[in-house]
Amino acid sequence: MISENINNFVLQNLSLNYSIGDIIDENPNLKNLFFTATGLDGKSPFGWFRRIFENNLIIDNIFEVEGRIWSFNCIINNRRFNVFMLPTPKPRGIHFTNNQRTITFCNYLQSIDIDFYNEIDNLPMINRTNIQKQLLSEYRVSFLIETYRQAIIENNLNFNGTL
Repeated sequence: MISENINNFVLQNLSLNYSIGDIIDENPNLKNLFFTATGLDGKSPFGWFRRIFENNLIIDNIFEVEGRIWSFNCIINNRRFNVFMLPTPKPRGIHFTNNQRTITFCNYLQSIDIDFYNEIDNLPMINRTNIQKQLLSEYRVSFLIETYRQAIIENNLNFNGTL
């Protein structure tokens, strides 16, 4: 009930920050835009951003891995930007279960510790030891850090988890 009330409050009081256009205009050296969700439309950070620019925004060169969009280019008022769709900075959102896996995280695990990956690849979650669970949690955090590093420092539009 409480979360429903909070959601209703947010939806009723949602407003877009149209000054973002001024910020972009005032910073001609700005080349990269970062968002912490993957949706291009609707109720997502980029979806709201897109609504602000309406018909003045063009998207191209979408890079996705297994259906998840990681980056693309966009043109706003004749300026080209690199757009990074970073994962939400919560390790629990990086899935590695029998029926749901974040493919880029799988690539990352294989790149940094193939023995551990092989050890848990076909091991049901219920059968993982506490040490395996802890190490997987640590790797989730290091994956998030590496993903952000690839975007912010390396400006790597094509990061697929492989190092």
